Amino acid sequence: MIHRWQVIILSLAGFLLLRAANFTSPLALNNRQAAAKESRAAAGGAVGKAAVAQSTTTSKASPEASSRFYPPDPLTLRLIIQRLLSAASGAKVRGRIFGLICPHHGYLSSGIVAAAGYKQLTLPIKRVFILGPVHQKGKVSGAFIPAIKSYRTPLGEIPLSSIAAKLSQQPGFVAPPKGEATDRSIEMQLPFLQQTVKSFELVPILVGQKVEPTTLARQILPYLTEECLIIASSDLSEGYPFDQASSVDQKTIKAITSFDFKTLSSSEACGRASIATLMEIARQKQWSPQLIEYQNSGYTTRARKQVAGFACLAFCGGEKVGGEKLAPQASKNLKTK
Repeated sequence: MIHRWQVIILSLAGFLLLRAANFTSPLALNNRQAAAKESRAAAGGAVGKAAVAQSTTTSKASPEASSRFYPPDPLTLRLIIQRLLSAASGAKVRGRIFGLICPHHGYLSSGIVAAAGYKQLTLPIKRVFILGPVHQKGKVSGAFIPAIKSYRTPLGEIPLSSIAAKLSQQPGFVAPPKGEATDRSIEMQLPFLQQTVKSFELVPILVGQKVEPTTLARQILPYLTEECLIIASSDLSEGYPFDQASSVDQKTIKAITSFDFKTLSSSEACGRASIATLMEIARQKQWSPQLIEYQNSGYTTRARKQVAGFACLAFCGGEKVGGEKLAPQASKNLKTK
């Protein structure tokens, strides 16, 4: 169960988030201005199209999440991340983490769950793959990589790896939808990575419909090294009462830890295709799945009529690594039969 001192820290984080929500995000403003500039260039014919092509390969994506889900002020954001990492507990992993499943709902509701995994990462990590679902309105078929060279958050800039461009040319990858340079499923992971991994290059993959996880896994595998981390960004169920949500989520977690792809495919995890891709990579790499933490939003918001479920799971390989600062105890929030 979540401890009283964790509630106090989360309350502080919530206060900072709400206070920061009153600020206008200059990053989101810059992003909108850049999009408008590209739109005007596109209307100018062949010359305009060339300008857009140049812009989309040199621009920086400023996450809209900085105004909606976390504060645009770097000092406030860094304090929130530090408090979440300090407060998080969960199962101590065995081996080195090569893959993580982390939620992206919002730091107040799910940040404590994500932090339980991030605080156990083993360095060095030089390249991070993030697979996340697309939340924009309308259906997107296929996977795509934003046509940018870097992401920018309040904590700094993150360059895209050259591997991103190579993957975007693979079968099954499509051109990014117009105006779709970012998604919160990617964005919400970035400040945690900047605080824990520090310096790294990014391969962001947004996963739409009709993506075959086995194929996507096969395309990613050649680029994975011992200094890579792959993250599947996903929440679990949403809209159920507190107790029912725990039961529904337990089935999804069991499917993940037992490599039950069929059950996962019918689950309510928004990023189930991303999770299945990571599972297939883990299966081939012989990484072991481990549940680190589970909670739903009822634990933090105290609203239990309709909740959202969150889990952090790791896929680990190799021998146990010493000298890490790890969580002292396993989570007891997931009911077992």
